[in-house]
Amino acid sequence: MLNWFSQQQNKAVAPEVAEVAQVTMQVNIARSLSELEPDIHHEFMQIQEELAVN
Repeated sequence: MLNWFSQQQNKAVAPEVAEVAQVTMQVNIARSLSELEPDIHHEFMQIQEELAVN
């Protein structure tokens, strides 16, 4: 969201704010992944590995 805000709206975003937002997003993703059903979590991880190879 901050990238869009910065690029599309031509608004300055302090590097510290961008860094906190990035870390917060990663924590939220990790938390969401931990709440997935085991089968779905496994499938997601397989897709992620396939994307990393390509």
